[in-house]
Amino acid sequence: MQRHQWTTPILTLICLFAVVACGKFTQDSGGSLVNQNSSSLSNSQAAEALSVRPASAASAPAPAKAAAPAPAPTAPAHKASIPERTIEVPNAVPPSDANGLRLTSHEIAESGSVKPTVYYSPKIDEDESTCPKGSRVSLRDAAGTAIVTVCQRTRNICLMEGACEITQDKHVYALNYSGERNGRSVYVPIPQDGCRFGFGVRESCLDPYYTLAADLTKYSPGDVIYVPAVVGLEMPNGSKHNGFFIIRDKGRRIRGRGRFDFFTGFLNWRDGQNPFSRIGISDQNTHIPYYQVTGPRADQIRAQRAFPQLPAHTAVE
Repeated sequence: MQRHQWTTPILTLICLFAVVACGKFTQDSGGSLVNQNSSSLSNSQAAEALSVRPASAASAPAPAKAAAPAPAPTAPAHKASIPERTIEVPNAVPPSDANGLRLTSHEIAESGSVKPTVYYSPKIDEDESTCPKGSRVSLRDAAGTAIVTVCQRTRNICLMEGACEITQDKHVYALNYSGERNGRSVYVPIPQDGCRFGFGVRESCLDPYYTLAADLTKYSPGDVIYVPAVVGLEMPNGSKHNGFFIIRDKGRRIRGRGRFDFFTGFLNWRDGQNPFSRIGISDQNTHIPYYQVTGPRADQIRAQRAFPQLPAHTAVE
């Protein structure tokens, strides 16, 4: 009996403590302890609420970083002006030539390196030519009438060069190739006055040593080309070349920019007396500068050479 007298109060105290503790916290369905006197918390928030951390400098919130100063405004970069035209190699403006000439960039439409060849109007003596009768062919006019019958070799030369002077039976035939018609080549007589060295395109006269044949998909008849390497070169009549040429003709195999065929009158490019051959203009492997000239200077050159006609005195007269 005495044993139960002291155990009963103890059991009563234990039950009271349990009731108080159970009334303070309950366990949710997910296993997290939540405070019934507060709003619902997530698992992580509940764990944070129950954890106890000692106050320390490490737990204090880090001070906010000072905002970086805004970069100072910079002046906009200066935009370089773009030239209206970029001129190709070798140089935008050629140096002064032997006559003190200096072109300005405004006068130059194009520049580059010449790929040159030479063509001429050959003089052929058919009286001294021999060929089988069956190989002779007739050179005909627009109406199909035979002008002269020559060796096949003579016909090929006339066709390749574009113009020729044929002597046969002591008669001279100066002929100019003018194109194809009905599957045959057509020739026209070259007058002894006027365009006496032959015709270029648009009935312009071929001017010896001052005429170029060019690709007319790249250039136009009347375009002026300046070649400094020719300045001061002595011509057959003793005059000095000024370096300027005019495009008056075209060629079957002349293609591209800077590809020019230089006309030398009646003088073959193989002749050592041909002044252009002496400086390598008859060789396509010769690369010398050229400049296409425009403006008043080009007009002046065309006037000097009486384009599209011939000047009073050519380089061979």
